Amino acid sequence: MDRVGNSFTLAEAEVRNTQEFTLHVSQAETTNGNTSTFDASNNFEGLLVIDITAVTGTTPTANFYFETLDFLSGKYVAIPSAGTIAQQTGVNTLTVPVTNFGEKVRLRWVLGGTTPSFTFSAGFTAKS
Repeated sequence: MDRVGNSFTLAEAEVRNTQEFTLHVSQAETTNGNTSTFDASNNFEGLLVIDITAVTGTTPTANFYFETLDFLSGKYVAIPSAGTIAQQTGVNTLTVPVTNFGEKVRLRWVLGGTTPSFTFSAGFTAKS
């Protein structure tokens, strides 16, 4: 609280809500794929967490892309603030801060190598 002359002004409290999205439950993936689309329109920033718990195959690789649906073209496009998520080759936990992600979001993965298998979960905690 600040005192200004004979008056008092109250500092405004910032109230932020969070919304948690389970993008991908922990399970093995052996082919390219993507999650369903999630409505994150009530939010403006968040944290994407991808937890890779097992990897098999010969020289396996996984590339992850956090995408938004372009309302005009109907195509999914990479969310620039998610940056380039480094190619994964083993067990790892990734945390990716994301802003300006549009209304509809999803996670897409592309696997490489010979008979690759990645077991992972992915969650997105969004804030309004």
